[in-house]
Amino acid sequence: MKKVTIYDVAKEADVSLATVSRVLNKSAIVRPDKEKRVLEAIKKLNFRPNEIARGLARKRSTTVGVIVPEISRTSAAELLSGIFDTANMDMYKYSINLKTYTSNLEHFEEQWNSLISSQVDGILVMCDYLDEHTKTLIKSTNVPVVLFSTECDDKKIPSVSINFTQAVYDATKHFTDKKYTDIVFLNRDANVHTGFQTNGFEKALKDAGISGDLSKNVHGAKKNYEADYAYFKEVLSKHKPQAVVSMSSALAAAFMNAAQDMGIKIPEDIEVISFSDDQTAQMLRPTLTSVTQQVYRIGVYAMRLLTKYMLNEEVDQPIIEDSYEFIWRGSTK
Repeated sequence: MKKVTIYDVAKEADVSLATVSRVLNKSAIVRPDKEKRVLEAIKKLNFRPNEIARGLARKRSTTVGVIVPEISRTSAAELLSGIFDTANMDMYKYSINLKTYTSNLEHFEEQWNSLISSQVDGILVMCDYLDEHTKTLIKSTNVPVVLFSTECDDKKIPSVSINFTQAVYDATKHFTDKKYTDIVFLNRDANVHTGFQTNGFEKALKDAGISGDLSKNVHGAKKNYEADYAYFKEVLSKHKPQAVVSMSSALAAAFMNAAQDMGIKIPEDIEVISFSDDQTAQMLRPTLTSVTQQVYRIGVYAMRLLTKYMLNEEVDQPIIEDSYEFIWRGSTK
C-alpha cells in the first residue's frame, strides 16, 4: 500500500504544502475553513505525520548544500530561484549552502568535500559532465543527493532533468531533415567528445547516413566569451558549416558574433539552434532559436525530491524527466 504523504494531504484539501505544515505544527494562524479541510483530509487519508518531517519543519539548522558550475549560465539563476523558493516555504525554512566550481572536476571534488565537512543534510548537484569517479563520489556519501538539470546514466542517482541526449538528437535531426550534412556541435564542457549530448549529436548524424570522422565538427567551450569568440573566428576561417547546435546561448553568441564579423550571414549562410532559452537568446540579432526547459520547475521538483529523501519518505519516481520544446526565432530559416 502506498504511503500517504503531506503532498497527498495538500492535494486532497486543495491547499498549499505550507498550509498543511502550519496546521500540523500550529506554527501560524490558518483560516478556519482551510484548517477544517486539512484536518478532514488527514482523517480521510489516515495520514500519520512523520515526526522527522515535523521536526525538520520546526528546525532552524537544516541545511541543504547546492553545487553548480561557475560558468555563465543565466538559466542557473532561475533554477536556483526554484530551489530557494521551495526551501524558504514555511514548512521547511532550510538554509542553503551554495558552492560553485570551475570546469575542472578536481575543483568539483574540493567543493563537494567542503559541503560534506560542513555537515549538510542533503545536496543538490548540477554538473555538465559526470565521470565515473564523480558518480562514485556522489553515491558514497551518507546524505541524500539529487541531481538537477543534469543527465546521468546511473539510475541509482536520483535526478530531475530533461533528456538532453534526445533534445540534442532532435535539434540535429531538424538540420539533417533539411539534407544538411555539415553540422557543428558546440559543447559547453571541456570534455567535448564524451557525454550524452555529444552522443545524441553523433547518433542523429549516423541515423541520417552521415559517417566518417566527426571530431572536427565538435568544439568545446574555452575560458570566457573573448576566448570563445577568438577560437570560433579561427575555426570559421578554415571551415564554414551549414548549421550549428550549441549547448549554451553564451557559446552560440560567441559563434554568431564571430561569424557575422567575418561577413557570414545568420541564418542565410549558417543556421543556429541553442539550448538555454534566456535573455541572451532574445537579445542577439538575429534572435536565437532555442530548446527551452522549465528551469524554475526543475528547481522546485529537485528540492521537493530531495526533501522526500531527507524525510525518509517513500519515493515512487527517483528519476524525473521533464519536458522541453523548441522556440523558433531568427537564427533558423
